Amino acid sequence: MTIYESTNYTRSFKKLVKRNPDLRVAIDRKLKLLVTDRSYPGLRLHKIETSDETAWSISIDLKLRILFAYVEDGILLLDVGDHNEVY
Repeated sequence: MTIYESTNYTRSFKKLVKRNPDLRVAIDRKLKLLVTDRSYPGLRLHKIETSDETAWSISIDLKLRILFAYVEDGILLLDVGDHNEVY
């Protein structure tokens, strides 16, 4: 499964990691889990219905989320940030 990044995700990721470099490791670990074991309970994977598309969310920790969409050959990371920022 290939992981693609939207420009919005890349921008948000850079801001988060600049403020807290330790988040890079946590985000990488959760993305690896998403690729290898989507049913892992710590991901808290769930579907988000928006007006124009269907997205999915996983938890990095109790506060941070990654929003993504499934694409033909992988996933497209849409956004990363705190719950209120990405929803």
